[in-house]
Amino acid sequence: MKIEIDLADLGFHYDEDGDAVRNKSLDDAIVSRAAEIVANHIIRQHDLARALQAKADQLIGDAITEALSKPIQRSSAWGEKKGEPTTVLEIVRERLEGFLNSSPGNRRDRYDKTPQNLNEIIEDATSNVLGRELQDVVKQAKEQIRTHIFDKALAAAVAALSKDK
Repeated sequence: MKIEIDLADLGFHYDEDGDAVRNKSLDDAIVSRAAEIVANHIIRQHDLARALQAKADQLIGDAITEALSKPIQRSSAWGEKKGEPTTVLEIVRERLEGFLNSSPGNRRDRYDKTPQNLNEIIEDATSNVLGRELQDVVKQAKEQIRTHIFDKALAAAVAALSKDK
């Protein structure tokens, strides 16, 4: 490693009062320059690592895209060829389209609560949200009614007791 130092940094300069001030010692100049070289080396390595990661991500993405677009042969449970060759992307598209467009009621049995299509997911989410929100509203309404009835009963009792006197 080669360290170059400007000898002018080792001399003196003058401050605003005209007094001579030593710039740096030789040790300080060597340490400063070495630290600068090491920092630049680390930055270059970090940039190189980032560039390598970006290239690796691109290559992996390209390989996945290529693999998903290559034809594959569907088969039955016994390994027999079924239909024409297709791509994974086409199979995913078909399944997604079926999920989005299927009608409700395709459950295997009445105990299966797994959503079978997008409509059921939306209905379940809506029911859960409204159910929780409505529980809080009902609880608040019950508390208000209870407080109102208590206040009325107390007022009636006070009125009844004050008449007796």
